[in-house]
Amino acid sequence: LINQTLESLTEYCQGPCHENQNAIASHESNGIDIIIALILNDINPLGKYRMDLVLVLKNNASKLLLAIMESRHDSENAERILYNMSPKQLVDVARQAFHQAETLDEEGEDEEGEEEEEDGDEEEKTNPKDVGHNIYILAHQLAKHNKDLAELLKPPPDVAMDPALEYYEKHTAQIEIVRHDRTMEQIVFPIPEICEYLTPD
Repeated sequence: LINQTLESLTEYCQGPCHENQNAIASHESNGIDIIIALILNDINPLGKYRMDLVLVLKNNASKLLLAIMESRHDSENAERILYNMSPKQLVDVARQAFHQAETLDEEGEDEEGEEEEEDGDEEEKTNPKDVGHNIYILAHQLAKHNKDLAELLKPPPDVAMDPALEYYEKHTAQIEIVRHDRTMEQIVFPIPEICEYLTPD
């Protein structure tokens, strides 16, 4: 039910519809704080038994926050999101998802032979690395409005970059679109790993 609500609210924002974006971001119910909490906090006891459902919740929550900021030329909604959010905590959640994916990959290699028969019956699982990438893109968009967050994502040259952030930066691209009213919009998106196999030709 929560996932369905998040998906519906995301659809209401897309287009983009600035009125709906503002309604969600500034509603007196403070629903946006609940959405932020879904991303930043461990969701227990669910997380102990069904981490796959927790990942779907975090993924949908990050998509909704991105939709609330889509195609906006002001900082109002971004500042509202940042108001109750610790920049370091947001970056840590993206990093944790990346390292969780690495752990699952190692475990998957050990159990690969045992689960071949069940593969056909299982639904496609949410990859923690993809969830982390969505959260990284959210952080990337918010960093335009927060210096501390920008510094966490892009440390000085003399500081070693975290492997997770290095991976996400390498696999994130952006394009610029000029709208009919001559305004320019930046679209940030993840680069699929399969693109690494493309040749220059």
